[in-house]
Order: sequence, then structure tokens, then C-alpha cells
Amino acid sequence: MTDDNAPGMSHPAFCRAARAGLDGANDVLFTTVDAMSSTDRRGAANTALDTLTGFLGLAGPH
Repeated sequence: MTDDNAPGMSHPAFCRAARAGLDGANDVLFTTVDAMSSTDRRGAANTALDTLTGFLGLAGPH
């Protein structure tokens, strides 16, 4: 999800944000997201939501 050249539907802005947060330095992540346009932020958020709902779907009902 952090490789721009990997196949898949991850928005490029999500990949940039994910790479910025890999070392746990939230300041870098927040700076990266702050520099994004609203369109990029929306794309990154949509990818994050799609990923979360996909994982929840895999978990199934409890």
C-alpha cells in the first residue's frame, strides 16, 4: 500500500501518507497530510475507509 508502482486501487495520496507514517513520527504524517489538496485528502481518506471496511468484512460477524 505504500508502493506507488504496486498494482491496486490505493490513491497515491494515501501511499504518501502511509510512507510518511511508517516510522511512527506523526509530525511527519501530519505535515504531509496538511500539504495535500482537499482532493488528495479525500482520496486518501476514501482509500483508508475502503481498506478498513474490507478488513472488517474479512473478520465476519462475531
